[in-house]
Amino acid sequence: CCCTGNSVPLVLVECSSNPGGGSNPRKTPQDRRLQNQLPDSVVQQMMDVAFAARNNSWSPYSKFRVGAAVLDSGGKIHAGTNVENATYGLTICAERSALVSAVSNGAKGIRAVLCCTDVDECLWACAACCGVILEFGDDVLVYAVKHDRTYQCKGIRELLPFSFGRADMGV
Repeated sequence: CCCTGNSVPLVLVECSSNPGGGSNPRKTPQDRRLQNQLPDSVVQQMMDVAFAARNNSWSPYSKFRVGAAVLDSGGKIHAGTNVENATYGLTICAERSALVSAVSNGAKGIRAVLCCTDVDECLWACAACCGVILEFGDDVLVYAVKHDRTYQCKGIRELLPFSFGRADMGV
C-alpha cells in the first residue's frame, strides 16, 4: 500500500473469453479497425459531405461548426450538422444528426462516421455520440478530420472500450 510504505506485488490477470484455452479468437479493437479501414477515396467523399454539412451548422451560441458524414452498409453517405439550442442540453451533435438521417433514409447498418470542425486538430465524437455510434456495432470506424483534411481513424471500441452495448444484450 502506498499509504503505509509496504509494497504489495501487482498481479496482472488476462481475461479471456476462450475458457477452453489456446489462443483467444477475439480481435482487438485495433485489429478490427485495421481490417475494416476504408479506402482514402471513400474517406475523401465523406469529407466532402461533412464539410458541406458543416456550412449549414446552426451554432449561434458557440460559433463552433461541426459537420458529419455517415457511411451506411449499402455504401450511401448521409450528412449531419450540429444544431444548437439556447438550452444547451437540447443541442444535437453533428454525428447523431447524421446517424438519424441515415436511419431515416433506410440505412440498416453503419460502417463509418466522420466528423469535421473549423479547428486545426482532430476532435473526436463526444461520449454521447460514441454511445449512439456503438449501437450500430463494435466494428464502426470513426474518423476525426482537421480543417486541412488530414485525418485520424479509430474503431468505436477504441474510443469507448468498456461501454455497455448491443452485444451485451445478446443482439
